[in-house]
Amino acid sequence: MPRARRRFGQHFLTDPRLLARIADSLAAGPDDTVLEVGPGHGGLTAALTERAGRLVAIEKDRDLVPALRERFPRATIVEADALETDWHALAGPRFLVAGNIPYNITSPLLDKALEHPLPERIVFLVQKEVADRVTARAGEPAYGALSVGVQSLTRAERLFTVPAGAFQPRPKVDSAVLRLTPLERPLVSPAEQGSFRRLVVGLFGFRRKQLARGLRELTGWEPVRVVALLGRLGVQAAARPEVLSPEAFAALLRKRGLGYPVPELADRLRQILGLKQRYQVGMIGAGKIGSALVQYRGFRQRGFDIVAIFDRDPAKIGRQWNGLTIQDIETLEAEFAKRPLDMAVLVTPADVAQPVTDRLIKLGVKAILNFAPVQLVVPDDVVVKTVNLALELETLSYALANR
Repeated sequence: MPRARRRFGQHFLTDPRLLARIADSLAAGPDDTVLEVGPGHGGLTAALTERAGRLVAIEKDRDLVPALRERFPRATIVEADALETDWHALAGPRFLVAGNIPYNITSPLLDKALEHPLPERIVFLVQKEVADRVTARAGEPAYGALSVGVQSLTRAERLFTVPAGAFQPRPKVDSAVLRLTPLERPLVSPAEQGSFRRLVVGLFGFRRKQLARGLRELTGWEPVRVVALLGRLGVQAAARPEVLSPEAFAALLRKRGLGYPVPELADRLRQILGLKQRYQVGMIGAGKIGSALVQYRGFRQRGFDIVAIFDRDPAKIGRQWNGLTIQDIETLEAEFAKRPLDMAVLVTPADVAQPVTDRLIKLGVKAILNFAPVQLVVPDDVVVKTVNLALELETLSYALANR
């Protein structure tokens, strides 16, 4: 049996009782199609095939695919990256989703699962902390932008905890089973989701500020107008964003029609976030994406000046890129001592992204643009924007194919 691969974030669950409980949570029947993300050794796959009429499983690890196909001849085993695959093309218009999903791509997979049109039901085994955040209610410590985003579209339930000791290899944290059921009447429409996400993320960016002040800074509205708006929503001006329910955020989104169009709101958000100031940027990774970014004029036009490039490849160190010399990543701390940087662009392989991030945080970097295919763990005061190019291209391809 192939060993778990760290770069895929694999932690296999083998307890048949727990696997049966997860499968039962999906409530699949003979007329249902189930799409499983990351079947691994097939523990959950076996439980799902006993319940569902049709099973489609997407497995990225090519070493696991032959055994899965041999063991489950009636199932469709697809060797692919679930983030880069059109789920509807594989499973059809109506299907359920299940999976013991890798910790390092939990957020992108949640985003993928919640793309319109949504599956009929989703059951994921995730980190307990993620399940807590997704299901948290307004006012609870774990409540945040993730809670609001998911709950605006689904009814989120944390069903039960799976201890770390139940997995091989054993992870550092416990997991939990998360069930998401699409709302009959979502709080926001597909056309509103982009604006809604910007509003929610923007206000939670002012988490330590009173809601009235955060809304004023985000929109540029006069204080009287902001207080009046919050009053109509039944919210005190001195409250914090975390007391607003998903329904209140949706109502707030629609109140923008009081004279502040979405394009102006987005422009105001850019101003508040400082995108019209000048920032010193260091790039970690001198690959093809890095080369394109260095030459991208939009960086400088938006206030980001790339002033340093680092890499670990001896063949690249010392070469010139747009007038900049590629430096050894081992000199990172010494270079920061000479010239502190405001932001880092991370274009590294997934296996080194987190260690490099930890070094950057110790050096005081407060913003990271991440192109590595991994979810980074950072303190609350560090802003991370992850760009999944493969997923964006897949989404674009799907949109073109379904015009």
